[in-house]
Order: sequence, then C-alpha cells, then structure tokens
Amino acid sequence: MAGVRVYELARDLGISSKNLIEELRNQGIDVKSHMSTMDEETAGLVLDLYRPTRPLPRQILLQQKALQCSRLRLLRLPPPSVELVPPTLH
Repeated sequence: MAGVRVYELARDLGISSKNLIEELRNQGIDVKSHMSTMDEETAGLVLDLYRPTRPLPRQILLQQKALQCSRLRLLRLPPPSVELVPPTLH
C-alpha cells in the first residue's frame, strides 16, 4: 500500500516537517518522524485542513514582486559583446 510521507506533505503545505509532526500528533495521528507514512485518505484530510483556501497577503505580495522582477529582466538590454583577444607572447 502506497502512502504519503510526512516530509512530502509538509513540503506541499509549505511548512516544516517538525511543525507538521507536532500538529499531526495534536490531532491524534501517530507519526514518529518525517519519514513516517500515512494513507492517501488521511493525507487528503490533512491537506484540506491546513491548506489555505485563498492565498495569504504575503504570498500575493511575493508573487507580484516575482512577476515584476521577471518583467524587468525582460526589459534589460543584453550585455555588451566582449571580444576575446588571444594572449600575445613577449
């Protein structure tokens, strides 16, 4: 039976494995380490509980900033070409 590892679930939620393990234990789900597995159904329930339904303001701000930076990179002129001159022997 294939399961979902705690560290994979933490990565999907954007939190540390340590915090997720603590939350899972508080909910009565028995996990011992970041390598513990849980069935797909339990993982889905945890995702539904902890995944935000809409982006947080900080996430929106970071996405807007990333988009702005990528636009600025596109507008930059390419660097000047550099001619390679072979070394001369004296």
